[in-house]
Amino acid sequence: MRLFIDTNVLFDILGQRPPFCRDAQRLIFMQAFGDAELWAAPQSYLDIFYALRKSTSCDDLQKRLALSLQRINLCTTGHEDIQKAASMAWNDLEDATIAVCCAKTGADYLITRDADGFGQSSVPAITPAEFFDMLEREYGVTYAIEGF
Repeated sequence: MRLFIDTNVLFDILGQRPPFCRDAQRLIFMQAFGDAELWAAPQSYLDIFYALRKSTSCDDLQKRLALSLQRINLCTTGHEDIQKAASMAWNDLEDATIAVCCAKTGADYLITRDADGFGQSSVPAITPAEFFDMLEREYGVTYAIEGF
């Protein structure tokens, strides 16, 4: 299963933000078990670094980013992708760019905490909690994390 991780969920992983980090971390476990291929947009990393550098040491933050890139693939974005996102006429160019990247990578789901912002996306947008509920309900699969 190919999953595209929106900036806010990646922020939960890298920023270790409770209560959201539990479900976000389960995505990493799915990848580690070979059950999911995770993708993100490069600009998500730039936005997260900018936001977290004020509260986290740059050295620690860079280590977290590097570690996550061992598990998460990046969708390359170029001129045509931004042009396509801009032509979609969404109110949020970042969300439109994420939607373009989702389609470009062939993602099965866009994992986001802002599913309403992706109503026009060709890839179904779902929250991490909804995604794991669906896995359990439809496939009988759970990803439990000790200590959470």
